[in-house]
Amino acid sequence: MYEGDMLHLADFVPFTGGETARITFVSTSSEWRQGIKLRAPGPVGVAGQTIDAPIVLWEDTSPAQVDLPTLQQVKRRGPLS
Repeated sequence: MYEGDMLHLADFVPFTGGETARITFVSTSSEWRQGIKLRAPGPVGVAGQTIDAPIVLWEDTSPAQVDLPTLQQVKRRGPLS
């Protein structure tokens, strides 16, 4: 929290498709629950299933490491939202 507002860190990672993104939760000492929201223009492969994006992985319920195959090319088309 900063001056009453919740802050969110956002980043963009381009993929060409057919790659695997590895998400690893290393550690946290925050009193707040930590997670990552993944958005893609189409479905995302998770744990052998194909699901519609976006998905959210929480550090307290997700495996410590998750491999996500990218099913199609992802490139930036404007500012992050």
